[in-house]
Amino acid sequence: MSIMKNCLVRRIEVYDPPKDGAQGVCVHQACDHWQDEVWICLAGPIADSIRTGKAEHHHYNFGGSADFDKAEKAICDWLLPAVPAELVPVIGADPLKYLDAVWGQWEAPVRGQQKRKLTLYTKKLLRAHQFALEILHGEARMVRAFLLETPGILDAIEFLATRLTEKRRLETSEIIDLLNDVWNAPRYRMAA
Repeated sequence: MSIMKNCLVRRIEVYDPPKDGAQGVCVHQACDHWQDEVWICLAGPIADSIRTGKAEHHHYNFGGSADFDKAEKAICDWLLPAVPAELVPVIGADPLKYLDAVWGQWEAPVRGQQKRKLTLYTKKLLRAHQFALEILHGEARMVRAFLLETPGILDAIEFLATRLTEKRRLETSEIIDLLNDVWNAPRYRMAA
């Protein structure tokens, strides 16, 4: 997905054994648009759910997957309202960290007019985050449809995954060569 979204893949690596709960990593250049980052983050878990036949929620859920969390953060960074300057000394400048604090029942030490501003900001932030989650689920449906409807994409993923398990790490040039092989090869060669 990184390559399809024009984000250069620097390397893909499988961890054996897993590191910090991750089974591997795909390092790519920064995306120009939040939606590209979301699609890149969701492609792996969704492709895995297609491959295994399990529903996506088995592979990612809120707060339960690094890929899903990164996708959520990409949307939130684009959509969430900035913390008003007068509230930064109280709650910090990161809306997502403040949102985590709100869900943890954290009470900010504020009074009077500042409390009113904090209440209004919190309501606005919660509405924006709910909308971000709706966008995220919509993007997940589109990624799934793209993977299922794009000829050769699932074959290419399976082919790269097989090579990756053999080598444990692929560099950019190897990935491009392998993808060229897959998309230019007859189907029987991909299974070999």
